[in-house]
Amino acid sequence: MKKMAAGILIIILTIVVLISMVFADTFDIIVAPMNTLNIDPNTKEYLMDIFLGELSQSKKYKFINAAVVYSSINASANDIKIAAKQKGANLALKSNIIKEGDTYLISGKIENISDGTLIISAKDSCRKCKSEDLANKLAILAQRLIAQKTAYPNSSFDSQARLNVKQYQKTYINTQKTKPLQESPPQVKIINSTLRDSQTGIDFILVKAGSYQAGDGSTKKVNNFYIGKYEVTQGQWKKIMNVNPSWFKNCGDNCPVEQVSWNDVQKFISTLNSKSSGKYRLPTGVEWEFVCRSGGKNETYSGGEDVERAAWYGDNSGKKTHPAGKKTSNGLGIYDMSGNVWEWTQDNYDRSSNLRVARGGSWYENAGYSRCVDRMASSQGLTDSGIGFRLMMAH
Repeated sequence: MKKMAAGILIIILTIVVLISMVFADTFDIIVAPMNTLNIDPNTKEYLMDIFLGELSQSKKYKFINAAVVYSSINASANDIKIAAKQKGANLALKSNIIKEGDTYLISGKIENISDGTLIISAKDSCRKCKSEDLANKLAILAQRLIAQKTAYPNSSFDSQARLNVKQYQKTYINTQKTKPLQESPPQVKIINSTLRDSQTGIDFILVKAGSYQAGDGSTKKVNNFYIGKYEVTQGQWKKIMNVNPSWFKNCGDNCPVEQVSWNDVQKFISTLNSKSSGKYRLPTGVEWEFVCRSGGKNETYSGGEDVERAAWYGDNSGKKTHPAGKKTSNGLGIYDMSGNVWEWTQDNYDRSSNLRVARGGSWYENAGYSRCVDRMASSQGLTDSGIGFRLMMAH
């Protein structure tokens, strides 16, 4: 019996070792040297240490510093495939910190080494910040990359996930062909004090003219306009664009569409305007904040001071988006302006760059980003699972 038990134990251990050998590289991610612009070498080294330290907190995935691999094999740091081949990794994490004027742009992405397929991306920005603030932003970005990859129901690193990404890219290209305009565009239906777009089913609420005092002490004024009662949903996006780019597809058609860039949103708006009598656009930052603050009231979050009632954010979201309208509305009857997903606005971040502004925070951010006054700068071509949008229409 003892010999039989020992034999069974040996067989079990052998199977475990073989499985580990087969699947070990699935969880290895090679971390490329950080790409920087206008960052001094000492600061770059400090930030890279912070980044790697935060990534190392992941219990499921092993992150390997490519620079260490290059050094061990006396190779130059110009080909990530060398380090990946040495360690048997099939995924690479690449990061960037670019300084433009007084603004730092931080981004990271994980991609398939063999064909460059994007698996996950995340980004942030920091204006007039010290090195400690920049390090904190970078640490949060690392946490987001780790959190996002565990959110995908089938694991974002398996072959099915990469196939989904490729299929989306193929479908997206096919849907960009010009479509003929309808001879008689459907009209926008008026329902009590709201409007409903018949093409998408998006509900708009009338916001009456008013003003509020901004943080710099100046007075901001807005005219009458209509704004979406909810963030644009996955189902509404599909009705116009015929594809769903969202990371959280399993959340359903009533969840906010995400992973849409500012440029993607402009295409959506242009297509929608060609099919409808409504003339839609993104709200300006002033219009957006006026609505977030329930018509210019002195509110921290949209609807008051209680972030738990107003927003899905990092501490309560469960690392995912949620269907529209599940939190409490603000004083104008509008939902999710704090949290769930960042919302693109029409504004440029400043006069010296082409960066665009997003507002409202998201499911992976801390509560501070959900404040009505908070702004985030972003490249207008960047996509992220925490960025969506809300439409407005002039009265």
